[in-house]
Amino acid sequence: MTGSRIFGKMEVAMDEQNSDIDRILSSEPDLAPSPTFTASVMDAVRIAANAPALTFPWKRFLLGAVAAGLLGWLASLGVTGKLHWIDGGGGHLALLTIFLAVLVTFASLRLSNALSTDAG
Repeated sequence: MTGSRIFGKMEVAMDEQNSDIDRILSSEPDLAPSPTFTASVMDAVRIAANAPALTFPWKRFLLGAVAAGLLGWLASLGVTGKLHWIDGGGGHLALLTIFLAVLVTFASLRLSNALSTDAG
């Protein structure tokens, strides 16, 4: 048996299966949603369409940008050695820098949470 004969028989079998499926599906009645379901879905769509748009949290963004700028500036001063007046010659500059970073982070988180609860 050659490949074209096998392929031809497969096409015939597929056509028979497709016609059976088409006959079964065409005998089924059309389905339609109930009017109450359609109305409830459309009500939900209207409510969602009339909801206020989300706004970008500019206050939180600016707070983060200022905190990042402040920490970057302090880090650059620490790297260049211009914070020697804070150290007082005791060699505690690294500990002080870490403390300041944690303090600024904590303060920015508290302020951010306070701003977000005020916004709603």
